[in-house]
Amino acid sequence: MNLKLPFSIMQIHIGTAFKYFLPMFFLLFNACINNTNEKVPNILFIAVDDLRPELGIYGNDYVITPHIDQLAKRGAIFDRAYCSVSWCAPSRTALMTGMRPQSTGVMDLSTHFRSKIPDAVTMPQFFKQKGYTSLGFGKLYHNDIKMQDDQSWSQPCWIPEGTPILAYASEENKQIAEGSTYHKATVTEAANVPDNAYPDGQITNNVINALHELKSAKKPFFLGVGYYKPHLPFTAPKKYWDLYNREDIPLSAVTELPENASPYIFRSWSETGSYTDITQPEPYSDTLSLRLKHGYFACVSYIDAQIGRLLDELKTLDLDDNTIVVIWGDHGWKLGEYGRWSKHSNMEIDTRVPLIVYVPGKEPRAISGIVETIDIYPTLVEMAGFNVSEELEGENLFYKKRDFALSAIPRDSVTGYSVRTNEFRYTEWRMNSEPQVVISSELYNHRENDQELENIVAKPQYSKQLESLKQILK
Repeated sequence: MNLKLPFSIMQIHIGTAFKYFLPMFFLLFNACINNTNEKVPNILFIAVDDLRPELGIYGNDYVITPHIDQLAKRGAIFDRAYCSVSWCAPSRTALMTGMRPQSTGVMDLSTHFRSKIPDAVTMPQFFKQKGYTSLGFGKLYHNDIKMQDDQSWSQPCWIPEGTPILAYASEENKQIAEGSTYHKATVTEAANVPDNAYPDGQITNNVINALHELKSAKKPFFLGVGYYKPHLPFTAPKKYWDLYNREDIPLSAVTELPENASPYIFRSWSETGSYTDITQPEPYSDTLSLRLKHGYFACVSYIDAQIGRLLDELKTLDLDDNTIVVIWGDHGWKLGEYGRWSKHSNMEIDTRVPLIVYVPGKEPRAISGIVETIDIYPTLVEMAGFNVSEELEGENLFYKKRDFALSAIPRDSVTGYSVRTNEFRYTEWRMNSEPQVVISSELYNHRENDQELENIVAKPQYSKQLESLKQILK
């Protein structure tokens, strides 16, 4: 009897302890795991604005991108990755929430996704909830502070001062921009200045400082870095312009609209035409086209150098062997193709993006299957050893079941919905007021030409494929 009584009391105390302290035990256990970078991978997530697959690793040997190319050779390079919308904020919102635009309700530059889906858990927010330090620098959701998302980060996302997307370095252009309605000056600038005279160099400096702090903290981190270039205006330090001989830069061979093109195929507004030194309508002369392409390539090389600095610092701090690195472009951009200079379409040139994923210890590979940028979120979640929420609409990039990509683009009164399969791209233009009404459509045969030169939707020999593509969109 005397032996049983203490035992019974002990049982009560043990039960109480388990009831109240077991959850705390698991929290402490998880904290221990999260305080060692040997078990839980860090994530360096790099977004590059308006970057199309115009990189050396994608076979464009006239573009100088040695740092991105070297990382791609050690990681996974995706040859056919597609964004959800070829427009900054909707594309980024889709990736960061893991949901398509139809689910986020974001199809423009002004709608914040929290106004539509307030309880969404973004990718950086997810990792923050799992014990990561989540930091953001630069353009990740969109340009200005009001479009950022405090719930995503452990501290507010750092944005360069002023209007970083339109920053100039020369005093002349600064004065012109200050006096213009839209704060724009010339469409290109090659100032003889250091990298940090422009916002992207400042971002790199701040990210490197953050890496040192994260190294000391000994916690896993999700580090988002959003570079503004090569978005217009094409402004970069002169040394990156000097990497190129303008006469050697190839111009696009496709200067006309596709045969039988839909009237909604491209916007009528000229993005380059809003800058002070552009006085001619698109398509541009060869002289202006060469200057613009030279500027775009200089900006790409400038960003490549910034990425190189980050990768070098990872190695210096001994973080490279436990840090997943993702580099992606938010959408493509026309460099004179079809006589246009912008994005904003469902065409291949605007929806196809570069995507590189480096995973320490994994064999390098080239992946030719179709993937989407909404697949990045669930992929990183699984790589870090967590379960994927059912709300995410993407799949693991490396174990894809879906063999098509969807995209959408709005116009004033219509929206174009597009599906890209291995062999075809099909687009339906639907009335916004009556979404069931298709007023125009396009079909392009990628078995014959990836440049989408002819809309073949009316050709009867493709009726079977057309019906199958329509079912996917439904």
